[in-house]
Amino acid sequence: MIPYSLNNGIRRHVIVLLVLCSMCLATVFENTIIQAIVDFLLQGSWLKSENAEKIFEIIIEVAIPPFLTWSILYALYSKICWKWPPVKSLHGIPDLNGTWEGFTVNDKNEKKKRSVTVSIKQDWNGIMVKTYMNDTLQERCVQSFCECTVAAISVHDGEAMLMYAYRNPLLGRNSYFGYNELKIEENRIVGRYMTTKPSNGLFEITKRET
Repeated sequence: MIPYSLNNGIRRHVIVLLVLCSMCLATVFENTIIQAIVDFLLQGSWLKSENAEKIFEIIIEVAIPPFLTWSILYALYSKICWKWPPVKSLHGIPDLNGTWEGFTVNDKNEKKKRSVTVSIKQDWNGIMVKTYMNDTLQERCVQSFCECTVAAISVHDGEAMLMYAYRNPLLGRNSYFGYNELKIEENRIVGRYMTTKPSNGLFEITKRET
């Protein structure tokens, strides 16, 4: 996956919130859980010796510091929590993970549709968009794919847009670059594409039901 940008600064807010949560959790861990462990260990008569101080030092050293707590929280949020419906309703970033199917229509030949299958993998920080289709190359039909190289998601007034540049690396000298600017609806993504072939036209896909 590649990093994708957001236009609303929501990532900064998430980082600040997780920092505060991690500090609170680390404090609770050190003041409550660690103390409970120490109290439990003190019940053992074998600790009432000169080695007790060393054992306490080890317990303090292994206590989870705030930065480690933050790292765990951020990893959980980035991979899992950001997709939960209650959380998504707060940040507004759509979850595009899955397989999408649809078509493209070239402006020069509006009667001919070319079917495409799009695979999207996404987490809070990264995204990968691969579009699989058939390309005509000197009287041959070649199965190829386009892979995104730069991506961004824009959310404004409740409307989300997916914008990404891509390249098709499998056609040798006929390889090309392109750019898609697409509106994200609930189970549909639609908009315009343009390439260096040159070509441009309509791009529309619908999420495949699982």
